Amino acid sequence: MSLQHYGLPLVVTDSGGKDSAVCRELVRRSGVPFELMHNLTTADAPQTI
Repeated sequence: MSLQHYGLPLVVTDSGGKDSAVCRELVRRSGVPFELMHNLTTADAPQTI
């Protein structure tokens, strides 16, 4: 749909966590063209960063 409407691949955002890893794998397996954009969230504890 993104390619049809905008002429651009789907953009998948990634925070580097477990949920992001699952989303990346799902979209990779789907075969849909996509771009991955990393986004550092501020929701992490200081020890994590």
